[in-house]
Formats: sequence, structure tokens, C-alpha cells
Amino acid sequence: MNIKVDPTEFAGKRVLVSGGTKGLGRATVERFLAGGARVITAARAIKDPIKGVEYVQADLTTPEGSEALAKAAIELLGGIDILAHVVGGSASPAGGFAALTDEHWLAELNLNLLATVRLDRLLIPQMRERGEGTVVHEPPRVYRRVKHSKDEPYVKAEIHPRLSGRASRTRCSTFPREP
Repeated sequence: MNIKVDPTEFAGKRVLVSGGTKGLGRATVERFLAGGARVITAARAIKDPIKGVEYVQADLTTPEGSEALAKAAIELLGGIDILAHVVGGSASPAGGFAALTDEHWLAELNLNLLATVRLDRLLIPQMRERGEGTVVHEPPRVYRRVKHSKDEPYVKAEIHPRLSGRASRTRCSTFPREP
């Protein structure tokens, strides 16, 4: 597939992509770069960096990791125009909700929910203050992992109540500039 990209589509935009070193996150970083954006991302370990991307070594499952990334974004880029959340996943064992311990649940919540909430709390205020910005929420991939499991209704009801049966739905909020 050959997709034409306007190299000025995101010119002048400062973009933070959470978890942008592998898979969907890396592809998101590459797409914003191709469109002319300045990009910052984080990972626990930075392997195979992309030229032109600002990297922060941080664990976004912790408050300290989120604070380090937000602080670096503000210091290095002067703020964020687009906050793209793609960090997520699951390292929990198979067997459904009953097989998971409290530690598994807490790890999943820290990665798939709290990492996003923390960055939103840290970065949306500067968007609101400027009167503009965009936040994109890509649902955690934990849902896709259990999609065909006997626990699918439980996951949809308890973790992703708004998915309406779709494996992926991106949520996007924009803060328009007031006249």
C-alpha cells in the first residue's frame, strides 16, 4: 500500500506519543514525523531510536514516569499541541478475570488507565490555558487480547464500557481556540 503524506500536515505541531517505540506507538510516531511534527515519546528502554524524535526513558505505569515525560515535553518542546495515547497492553496470564491476582489487576490499571489519566492531568491544563490542543485516546490493547475469550463480556463491561462491541475506537477531544 502506498500512502501519500503531506509533509506539512503537522508542521509546527508538538506531539507527545505515549509508548512510541514499538508497534502501534512507533507507527504513530513515524506518521507524525512524516507530517512534519516535532515528537516526544517515552519507553522503559529505548532501543532502535528514530532520528528526530525526543526520547525520555520513563516507566509510564508510575506517577514519576508520567511526570518525567510531561516535564521533558514542556521543557524540550515548550508544550504539547497533540497528546496521542497509545501505551497499553497486557502481560497477565490467560484464564480470565478469576485467574488474575490483585497485582495483575493493578499492573493492568497502571498501564492501561492510569498512565493515560496522569498524562492528561499533567498536560491538558497547558492546552486549555493556550485555548487549543488535541487529545487522542486509542483504547488499550488488553481488550483485543481477550476479544475471543469467554470473558469478553466481562472485559467490555468492566474495563471498556463504551466500546459497543468494536475492537478499536479512538476517542479524540479537541480544545478549540476561542475567538
